[in-house]
Amino acid sequence: MKHSRHLLLVLAVAISTLAILAAPFSSRLTSAADTITIRFSGWIGMEESTAKQFNHMVEVFQSKHPNVKIEYQGVAWENTRQQLLLQAASGNPPDVAQVAAPWIGQFAASGAIVPLEDMAKDILPNYVPGVIDSYTFPGPDGKAHTWGLPWVAVHATMFYNVALMKKAGLDTSKMPSTLDEFDKVVHAIAKLGKDDKGNKIWGFTTATDRSELTANIFNQWLFNFGGDVLDDKGNVIINNDAGVKTLTYLKKLVDDGVMPAGFSFRDQYNLFVNYQSGSFTDGSYARDVLRITSGKGDKFDPDFAVGLLPTATGSATDDASVHKSIFHHHTLVLFQQSKNKEMAYEFIKFLSTDPEIDLYYAKQSSLYPLYKPNLTDAFYSQDAYAKTFQQALAGSKLYGISKTAQYAQAVDFIAIAVSKALSGGDPKAALDECADNLKVIYGK
Repeated sequence: MKHSRHLLLVLAVAISTLAILAAPFSSRLTSAADTITIRFSGWIGMEESTAKQFNHMVEVFQSKHPNVKIEYQGVAWENTRQQLLLQAASGNPPDVAQVAAPWIGQFAASGAIVPLEDMAKDILPNYVPGVIDSYTFPGPDGKAHTWGLPWVAVHATMFYNVALMKKAGLDTSKMPSTLDEFDKVVHAIAKLGKDDKGNKIWGFTTATDRSELTANIFNQWLFNFGGDVLDDKGNVIINNDAGVKTLTYLKKLVDDGVMPAGFSFRDQYNLFVNYQSGSFTDGSYARDVLRITSGKGDKFDPDFAVGLLPTATGSATDDASVHKSIFHHHTLVLFQQSKNKEMAYEFIKFLSTDPEIDLYYAKQSSLYPLYKPNLTDAFYSQDAYAKTFQQALAGSKLYGISKTAQYAQAVDFIAIAVSKALSGGDPKAALDECADNLKVIYGK
């Protein structure tokens, strides 16, 4: 009898084990009695335009995985890259994090993050064309790997202050397409002089201080002048004719009183909603930033319009691919030191591909998914604002230095060159010095 009870116990254990193994992977992850804590780091919960939305995403995920707790570690965008690299070096990174696409080369080279081509092989073919290719490049082992999951698209278009355009007597039925058209618009707005409170009205505002964003925004202008920082073979070309023309043009905007030098990127929103700036360049999330900053919500929408970045290399065209932009796509990475890699991956996969979550985020924060199956919803073709950003994807790209370990040094050298020239220096001399420094760090 005792022997029979023993056999029954063994049989029960065996059946339970088979049932567990037969269960879906995600349900097996949440079947343990102990709570699984996943630490997630990023700026999404720090921004007024996205914090509520992230809390909702976490609630939905935790409702699907009752034994999982998402622990959020907030960090400002400006500090994210450095803080995460320091945490990884000290052995205490989060499990997963939100990063900007231009940083992934530095994370990959450091060995801090996990290649995802195996874990994500079922979904990688389903992203917008070109994005996964940009995330796939050699790591420390010399082999090509895919280093992150795309989350939402962050690539620039031009924002125009329609109210100021009308005040300057400009046609607001179509936004500028070429550099010449853009130049006329921003100069006309700047000629308005001052508002009724004595504040200067700028034609265009953008990052021009010594910052990463100054370098990246300069580079998207550089793309539209037909240039780049590195060529396809890794040679430094930032100081060629296209580079000099780009920086010379931006310097002229400063010299003409159209654009301020030494300007911080985040200040552009306040100037714009107070009708002291005629234009700026930013990603789709800026609509919600403007709504919040203005205090008017969507009632501020009629006062601005968006258009593709102006091209300096051709005539007006409806071909969106000629209007270049650097992509800063928000990206999700998994850290090597995570003790719960499988569930951590499930969380970032959920954020990147869940159709209801993607649509919710798009409608609430104007941030649009890069997972192609989710873009079939009618919202993306019916909302004119969303449609413009979908068109702009055709000309957006990740520039070469983003795939290198020297990214942080490179953008600092570029920002120094830009700020020097805009503060009165010679554009060619500033770029020549920048090129010399880039050649040293890239061993050229």
